[in-house]
Amino acid sequence: MRLVTFISLMVIFLHFFACMWFFITKFAPLYRTWLYFNKLQDESMARQYLFSLYWAVTTLSTVGYGDIVAHNDSMISPGPKTW
Repeated sequence: MRLVTFISLMVIFLHFFACMWFFITKFAPLYRTWLYFNKLQDESMARQYLFSLYWAVTTLSTVGYGDIVAHNDSMISPGPKTW
């Protein structure tokens, strides 16, 4: 029962944050929004919502976006090497 409650709350929060992320774009100039940078301004609202939902899932699950990656060993492990 607790798992069902947790999943239900996550779906509700994800939907809420996705809608808020999309809603924010309505108050900014189009050329400064994520819709413009991702060339989604002419796409359907369903596709725009899916991109918003992707942002919400990635942000809330702390998985990351994959756009910042380590390029050498010193960036992977903080501190001095011990081996």
